[in-house]
Amino acid sequence: MMILFVCHANLNRSPRAAEVFRFIANEKKLDVEIMSAGTQAFPIFNSENSKKAFGVEKTTQLTNEMLEKADYVVSMDNDVSQEIKEDFQIVPQKMITLGIEDNFSLRKNNLHNLYGILDQKLRPLAEEVSLSQRKRPNKEIL
Repeated sequence: MMILFVCHANLNRSPRAAEVFRFIANEKKLDVEIMSAGTQAFPIFNSENSKKAFGVEKTTQLTNEMLEKADYVVSMDNDVSQEIKEDFQIVPQKMITLGIEDNFSLRKNNLHNLYGILDQKLRPLAEEVSLSQRKRPNKEIL
């Protein structure tokens, strides 16, 4: 199962959401692939200054192929969800909008708050994924 996290630039919210969900998935022993991307992840964001400022190695531009592959698309806010619907030929069936606006700076307290909000909002998704994986028949038995 693939879960795709999407924000505007893929610099702050979606990479952090992927990181938090990866932690939760490991904790719950979920079998998931996790990716993050941005609707406007311009190459300029991949400069050394951006890497130092945001702590992100490389931004990733959202593509139709990613949307096709994703079982869940987790959008950070309504604007991102609208961009996905308007700019891409594929509208994911399982799109979740978290409602986390793009107003988190990288100051310590802001990041701590962002991680807390993400943990709270992503745990229900992890539970849904866990339930769906428990319902799948074991391939070894078939």
